[in-house]
Amino acid sequence: MRGHSDRETAEAVTFDLRCEAACGFALTEASFHPTALTYWRRCLANTSHPFRIFEAVTAVIDAGHHLTIATGRSIVATMPIVAMLGITRGFCVCSNGAVTIRLDPSQDRGYVVTDTVTFDPEPALTLLRQAIPEALVAVEDLGVGFKVSSLFPDGELGGEQVVVAWDEIIGRPATRVTLRNPEADPEEFMRLVEAAGLHGVSYAVGWTAWLDI
Repeated sequence: MRGHSDRETAEAVTFDLRCEAACGFALTEASFHPTALTYWRRCLANTSHPFRIFEAVTAVIDAGHHLTIATGRSIVATMPIVAMLGITRGFCVCSNGAVTIRLDPSQDRGYVVTDTVTFDPEPALTLLRQAIPEALVAVEDLGVGFKVSSLFPDGELGGEQVVVAWDEIIGRPATRVTLRNPEADPEEFMRLVEAAGLHGVSYAVGWTAWLDI
């Protein structure tokens, strides 16, 4: 799950409504203990069919069905999963719906971008920078990685990170913007984001001090 540890994943199911809903948990229902993931991962690895998930996906494709990958991951974080599943044709919806690609093995990168939904990040980031000046900011650079105000912790962003000036971050339409404060308490971070008074954009605060716009 986004490269997070078992403990972080378990916390997500408790504190992130998106993950809780995806797992079918009630709002008041507690998450599982992180060791449960370790246990079932080992059980799956020790069975006679440890790759059953990949086999199930392959069976769906071989049966003639169209399979679309829909994910919050960027393109560069999605393509390794696509490769692991053995998918070479079809579509992927990435970046929380902002980017659609068509898989094409004849292309150097294995895909063609067919649609992007962008917005002007300057108004929202100007408010957030005033409210949380110490936060790290990343703007997606399609097919490459992210342009960032400062480097994010290792493993948190897929692809290449390039530190750029603030004017370059806010100066062009964006498919997605990420705000992160690794040192902040998640509840305090959420309070500051809400106090910033964002309007005209959709945003989601994760289980850590993380914001996607």
